[in-house]
Amino acid sequence: MYKMIIVDDEPLIRSGLKHIIEWEVYGIEIVAEAEDGMKAYLNIKTLEPDIALIDINMPNMNGLELIEMCTHLKHCPKFIILSGYNDFEYVRTAMQHGAVNYLLKPVDQEELSNTIASTVRLLDDANTQRQQFQESLLALRNDILVRILTNRIDARELREKCRFVNLTFRCSNMRVGLLKPLYPDRDHTSKGADFSTASLCEKICQKTCECYAAIDTSDNLVLIFKDYAGSLRDEDYEKLLKACSEKLKEH
Repeated sequence: MYKMIIVDDEPLIRSGLKHIIEWEVYGIEIVAEAEDGMKAYLNIKTLEPDIALIDINMPNMNGLELIEMCTHLKHCPKFIILSGYNDFEYVRTAMQHGAVNYLLKPVDQEELSNTIASTVRLLDDANTQRQQFQESLLALRNDILVRILTNRIDARELREKCRFVNLTFRCSNMRVGLLKPLYPDRDHTSKGADFSTASLCEKICQKTCECYAAIDTSDNLVLIFKDYAGSLRDEDYEKLLKACSEKLKEH
């Protein structure tokens, strides 16, 4: 579900917008309302909605000022502007700041439905792109770890790529452990699932120790334990490997 906020200084308009279309059909949940730009900004900052349906003319902070402030937030929603016939300059500036569309008051139901549908498609496309980028990063990270273990990467390339995927090897001692997962019904056609699995396993194991995780070409889960103080003995590594194995079994 995508989250949406409705912002208008007139209570009747806010109420009408809530019921003018069936928001659930578009996968949208209305999470907040606000009667002015400042309250809307606080709600957007806290609730991180995906869509903001906002009036351009409001007290305390107008819609244009709200959009400008929200562009600095980590999660900025898609803005749909509600405007009167005399707000063209405001609307043009709002569109230049990234608003996806504007609707004239009184709002036409069909036009609003079409605008919402196109906005949801934009959000879907953006989510797909983010997911694909994340999968590419996981694949690159896994490739780096496997190439380190098989001595197939030079120091220069290692430094450059480690910065990109947030890996660091400034550690006095490391030890590698292998776990052989059993997948009786596993589909081997998708390697993307492997990289996500490695990332999940790493998060689980990091509750026990400092380590990285990867999937090697034989489908083993590779755990690279880091010993910054250089104080761990062989039996300590064995205990860590067993502890990680138990935690993974729990999940």
